[in-house]
This record gives sequence, structure tokens and C-alpha cells, in this order.
Amino acid sequence: MISAIAARPFCSRPCCLRALPCAKPAFFRRAIDLGCGTGLAAIAFTANVDEFIGIDLSPRMIERARATGLYAQLEVAEMVEGMRGKPDAGADLILAADSMIYLPDLAPLLCEAKRVLVAGGLLAFTVETHRGEGVILGEGLRYAHGAGYVRALVEACGLALSRCEDLSARHEDNAPVPGLVVVATRT
Repeated sequence: MISAIAARPFCSRPCCLRALPCAKPAFFRRAIDLGCGTGLAAIAFTANVDEFIGIDLSPRMIERARATGLYAQLEVAEMVEGMRGKPDAGADLILAADSMIYLPDLAPLLCEAKRVLVAGGLLAFTVETHRGEGVILGEGLRYAHGAGYVRALVEACGLALSRCEDLSARHEDNAPVPGLVVVATRT
């Protein structure tokens, strides 16, 4: 559970970033919210981000995110496609909360994230996971990524893995869905 990270004595940063120790709250000039949906990540990170850019495949979700008033830009696009349109070193933080479950291959997105992040910028995301290797398509038509697969891809794309922890991002049928919270840094 993401709340397990929140309970640790690290810092006041929201969500996945609580997994990283800090001396003061983080502040990010520009964040990209991949699969922004209704804007829940922007709501959680609003105190730590100056400008949000949201990308989602669904025009209806973009309209709901727009209603929050938290996004400087919103774009209807597939995540990788949306990232390709962003400038090099244009974001300090990239978030993908419960959205990478729709991608079988994370490599294109991770490599785009490295290009788009500033040096020292953070990528924080969640995935569903399974005990095996590689990627499987689950009964709910969402992809589950093995922890070893995720670690290898983060490194292969040139990001430094800061945290990869077994935590569930959500519940299904009153039970936690096995998941990973991942934080990586562009060096």
C-alpha cells in the first residue's frame, strides 16, 4: 500500500516520493502527470508542484482533470506519444500513478522519461506485479510487470533506481492488488 510509505518517517512529500529521505519538502517547477485521469495525482502533489501537464487517452478524463483547475496544460494522447511531444529536459517530475498497467512494454516510456527529465529529475510510478519474470496480461486486461523486469528496464533506459518496493496502489474485490512503487532519477 502506498499508505505504508506515507507512514515512514521520511518527509512530507506526497505519494511515491515519501519513499525518499529528505531534509526539506520537495518542490518541482514542472510535473507531467501521465494517465492523469480525474486529476487525483495533481491534487495530492499540488503543494509541491508549480505547473502540471496532464496527459490522458480519454477526452472525458481530460475534462474532469480540467475541472480541478490544477493543470497548466492538458493533452489527449497515449502516454508515449504525449511524452514524445515534450522538450528535452522539460520536467522535474514525471508521475504515472496506476496508468502503466495498460502498457505491456515499459521501455519506450521509460526512455522518453529520461529524455524529458532534467538532470536530477524524478520519475515516480506504480505497476501491478506478479511473482514471475517479464510481463503478463491479467484477467482484468491490465498488465502485471515482474519486479526484475522493471528494475532491468529502468537501468537499461539510463535511469538510476532509487526505490522499487512491493506496495499495492489499489484494492480490487476488497483485496490489495500486488504492485510496485518505483522511483527513479535521471542522473
